[in-house]
Amino acid sequence: MKKVSPIPEDRNAAFRRTSPYVFLCTPVGPPLAPRRNAEAPSSDQTNAARRKRRPYSIFKVTGFRNCTRFISIAIASLALLASARAELTVVSAEHREAAFFKRFSEYFTGKENQGRYTIFRSDPSRRDGFYISLIAEKGSPLEDVTSVRIRFVRPASQDIDTIELPVESIEKRRLLFGLTETEWADKGIRPVAWHVALLDQRGTTLDSAQSFLWSE
Repeated sequence: MKKVSPIPEDRNAAFRRTSPYVFLCTPVGPPLAPRRNAEAPSSDQTNAARRKRRPYSIFKVTGFRNCTRFISIAIASLALLASARAELTVVSAEHREAAFFKRFSEYFTGKENQGRYTIFRSDPSRRDGFYISLIAEKGSPLEDVTSVRIRFVRPASQDIDTIELPVESIEKRRLLFGLTETEWADKGIRPVAWHVALLDQRGTTLDSAQSFLWSE
């Protein structure tokens, strides 16, 4: 009877079985699953993936709108600041005697030395009275001031009195406005409320200051 030869084995398998270094050649773990050819994505899936990878396409529209809105707000704010007039800073509002304004140089020149102030008085011939001390901010348009308007309410009265004084020039930022008529010589008399405004030649208010109780 003719013997049937066995099916020839894989040479590598025979080597792994007979080699003493089989532990180095035998893979550990389950065999890897064969790769399968993935199906080609559709055009809709491709477009959706592109939109996910490139969100800047949406940002371009919304970012541009936000940018233009921010620029518009910034321009409006700058215009508002440019149109807003500066306010004078109130230093004090108190009675001052004539001796306060007497300086040593006046004995020789006969003229009042105003020092660091530009002084305005309702009665230039008198120095005793109620004075309002103010400071103008840097950059305040003092060179455009042509007149000063002082409005005040006398004690025990509800009427508003107005005094307007002409201005030749203002070269100092410290301003002193005095009510120096005879009635104001008494230290116990002071206006209930007051308002000071620096005006240009058209009557427009450039700078102003007011007391706490003043209301239009």
